[in-house]
Amino acid sequence: MELALRTRRAGTNLTSAAVDYEIDVRNTGDAAARAIRLDIRLLSASADQDAVLAALFAAPIDRPPVAPFDLDPGADISLGGMAMIPKESLSILTVQDKAFFVPVMSVNALYHWEPGEAHGGNGQTATAFVIGIDRGEDAKMGPFRADTGPRMFDGVSQRPHNLTIER
Repeated sequence: MELALRTRRAGTNLTSAAVDYEIDVRNTGDAAARAIRLDIRLLSASADQDAVLAALFAAPIDRPPVAPFDLDPGADISLGGMAMIPKESLSILTVQDKAFFVPVMSVNALYHWEPGEAHGGNGQTATAFVIGIDRGEDAKMGPFRADTGPRMFDGVSQRPHNLTIER
């Protein structure tokens, strides 16, 4: 299973940080993936983010944002939405009296193959992406300000975080 994220916009509104996204889910395997359940979360970068991500990826997916679905080998689907995190849940970094945060979006897919299909069993693909203000091809992404009024940015991008799981 392959998961790809495209961010369209990101920033803040009156009560939360938000990311407008599209996720592509592609079955790169030889068997149909059945009952794919997704968990999509918006977090805020912090010192303990890897532990938070590991706990999310180890947990069952009880309330997926979309109904479970199947994908045949080679098939893909694009799903769009808006992920939000309350402002009071943001991990804030202060630099020169300015407050910043960095969104991290996690995507976890759990699925299985029906008995009798090649390599029958359960699978998981989980990854995370760091999201920032796009400053150009070779420049570092910029963080978002947490101490100014609501503002959404169209020029955003994402980079894979170093924690990815494939089983």
